[in-house]
Amino acid sequence: MNKKTAQGFCLAVALCAVGSVQAQYQTCPNGFPKTTPDVDFFDGGNGTALHLPTGLIWKRCSEGQTWSNGFCSFEPVFYTWQQALDRADAANAGAEGTQNAENAAWRLPNVNELQSIIERGCAAPSINLAWFPGTPGNLYWGGSPVADVPVNAWLVGFYHGGVGGHDSYDALATPHAVRLVRGGRSATAFDLLAPRSPTVTSLTPGDTKIIVSFTAATNGPLPVTFLASCTNGSMIRGVIGVGSPIVVNNLTNGAAYTCSVNAANPQGISLASATTLVVPQPTVPDAPTLLRLVSGNRSIKVMFAPSLADGGSAITNYRATCIGTNAVPHGQAGMTSPLVVPGLVNGLSYSCSVIAHNAIGSSAASTVSTQVAKRPVDSVPIISILLGD
Repeated sequence: MNKKTAQGFCLAVALCAVGSVQAQYQTCPNGFPKTTPDVDFFDGGNGTALHLPTGLIWKRCSEGQTWSNGFCSFEPVFYTWQQALDRADAANAGAEGTQNAENAAWRLPNVNELQSIIERGCAAPSINLAWFPGTPGNLYWGGSPVADVPVNAWLVGFYHGGVGGHDSYDALATPHAVRLVRGGRSATAFDLLAPRSPTVTSLTPGDTKIIVSFTAATNGPLPVTFLASCTNGSMIRGVIGVGSPIVVNNLTNGAAYTCSVNAANPQGISLASATTLVVPQPTVPDAPTLLRLVSGNRSIKVMFAPSLADGGSAITNYRATCIGTNAVPHGQAGMTSPLVVPGLVNGLSYSCSVIAHNAIGSSAASTVSTQVAKRPVDSVPIISILLGD
């Protein structure tokens, strides 16, 4: 966090160092209008409060505290940003030590949502303590990373009524307080969350390419796009897609690349997924395209179009194979079309296809077509009889 922001939230260094400010230190000077009066809230039961102006439902206790008999027992626990996200997942799963108020839709709020419950008529802490008892005057994590500094995320302070507000951020690894929220009828009035990091499931090397497969985290209603990037030293190749997999092309065979995936929506960019090392390698050629079969005497002429790509290794030959209804295969290899497959039985039907070979191996077979080997129609011999007188 920058120095200016820190000063805005913590005018007294001693108060910042303590880690929490007890409720009895709160001051609400006369003449300051309340921004979150009691009438703005409705008791949702099980330690929850419905904020009527926004429709958002809040946990009345900070995470680490326990709702009991109308109060929040114990001190809040401070979490890193990732731990804060995980805490929401744990609460939704009903993990031991969490209170989910019989609901599985809790999440980390964004900064606008947090600011909606700041009580600007009070300080230390700047919150309605009747509805959020035991709240310290600390910084609380928002759910959005800083778009241009993705190693940081936004914070909202509850010491001086949110002074600094959107100008406050800190490193993801720094522990801060957490309060969870779930949707509401007016949730669309707020900035929605930036997406969470995808998880790379596999990287498949190919000829000058890597196929990046991944699963997306659960995200909000905003449309999400993904950026798969592969890096080798100073060379970075990135491709944007709307889902998995994404193919990153124009790589160098034999060079090692580290690949990762980011998710993005109009609110920002996620942290990158974990990176994985992979090396693109030459592969088998594309399959040739079978064009036509022409019958001959004990043969079939196989006409084809060559493979569109050689897989990064030169094609050494093509091979046409014809298998008769007697299950006996016959073949002929060569570099160009057509290939004439000999040794067939006239009158027998043959299924023919073509494959390409390079140093890596064989391509998939072309489509299969059927033809009957047969002798061309013989010419009728002409016998000339010379009639004498």
